[in-house]
Amino acid sequence: SIVAIANKEMIIAGGFFLVNKLKKTQNKFIPLDSEHFSLINSNINNTKIDRVYITASGGPFYFKKNKDLNNVSLKEVINHPKWKMGINNSIDSSNFVNKVLEMIELSIIFNIDIEKIDFLLSKEAFIHSLIIYRSSAISVNAFKNDMLIPLLEPLGTTNRIKFNSYKLKSIFKLTNFKLEKYNDKRFKIVKYIPFIKSFNQSGHINFMLLNNIAQRLYINKNLNYNKIVSFIIENVKKETNNKNFKSFDSILDYINSINNKYEKIFF
Repeated sequence: SIVAIANKEMIIAGGFFLVNKLKKTQNKFIPLDSEHFSLINSNINNTKIDRVYITASGGPFYFKKNKDLNNVSLKEVINHPKWKMGINNSIDSSNFVNKVLEMIELSIIFNIDIEKIDFLLSKEAFIHSLIIYRSSAISVNAFKNDMLIPLLEPLGTTNRIKFNSYKLKSIFKLTNFKLEKYNDKRFKIVKYIPFIKSFNQSGHINFMLLNNIAQRLYINKNLNYNKIVSFIIENVKKETNNKNFKSFDSILDYINSINNKYEKIFF
């Protein structure tokens, strides 16, 4: 059987149990986020690699250096230049919170030390991941920024669907392969990445849940866009970030307790 998932919450909350269960039952897991999907044909494990980079396209603001993030509208925030997504994913993409969530996911799905995971900028959204192996070999994983490509993989595996997305012009267009390191102090989340990486499972769940709460507050006009990350970090520091779980049920109970707590406070 094939299990295909694009849900960050499911993977971050219960991914360790899910991945282990899939291995034991010999089912195939296909992650549908483009970054993780780009890695499924790569031979990666924690002992073979020095570094794995996923990429960010920059969202609506990174390449607009004069844009004041204290004064942006929701319409601007969700106007992603490359991908058509829902409001929540678009907000995450605009402030790079999605990259932190995706790094956590990658660590879980491929059993990679999260300290080996980082992100780069790929404005054209053609490169989705880059691997540096301990042998010094480098692997670049690229495909057209089309969500149909990861979605059709599990369908193609089971139904023999063929989908050719590439054109030679894309492959040989050098701008598609341009990468750059993150360099923009406007986005607050980046300085907290080492702190967030230090969490165990409960800390990552807290981060994810508090991001969802911050988004609701922002959408309801009770939180400034540029205060979303500050809100998350201030509150995640108040929670227990080293709790261990023994079952899916214990995770669900914990999620409900956190959600109920903040529901009473803010809504």
